[in-house]
Amino acid sequence: MQQVPVRSLRNETAKVLDRVKNGEVVEVTQYGRPIARIVPLTLDRWEQLKALGEIEASTDAGDVLDIDPVESAPDVPPPSEVLARLRADER
Repeated sequence: MQQVPVRSLRNETAKVLDRVKNGEVVEVTQYGRPIARIVPLTLDRWEQLKALGEIEASTDAGDVLDIDPVESAPDVPPPSEVLARLRADER
């Protein structure tokens, strides 16, 4: 992610916005500290999160059905029982 000081943003707004328009995320700094991010609107939310480094695309090409189920703790009822109880309470 490219950082741009406030002064550069003020003086070269068109250039910075061109970079954003081309898909780049720009972080605006003031006195060396980040204060804002400019993110392209053309990116969907998933792409924005990836561009911001909040999420990463999986490098594993495996199938979700290959994941082993997680065992519940002994004192926690299975989700099916919890759901059945919640549905019974609705009636």
